[in-house]
Amino acid sequence: MKQNKLSEQTAVNLGFGGLFNGFGEMMGESEEEFNKRGVKNDKEFNFTLDTAYASDTGYFETAIITDKYNDGNWVILDECKTRKQAVKMHTKWLKFFKKGFPETIKDIHLDESFDLLT
Repeated sequence: MKQNKLSEQTAVNLGFGGLFNGFGEMMGESEEEFNKRGVKNDKEFNFTLDTAYASDTGYFETAIITDKYNDGNWVILDECKTRKQAVKMHTKWLKFFKKGFPETIKDIHLDESFDLLT
């Protein structure tokens, strides 16, 4: 499936930037404010798909977590600019994974592909 990477961030940049952003959010952002960034979260039988605004990149991101890829760690699948696009992006990926797991998926920030674990 086609993926979009809009941010110029790398996993290394995001690691440091995300760390500092995360501390700021933990220290001053209320739960209500934090929840405003969320778009959709679906917990299926064998995966969780989450779409939210990522302050470290400045875009909305869709990610999946499952024991099927990346040793059960999050994989960032897609990015977009607006909340409206984010809802569509989330729905697209949810339908995709409900049909089954592909042999390989790519994390757009790590620029790494992960094979299906059996």
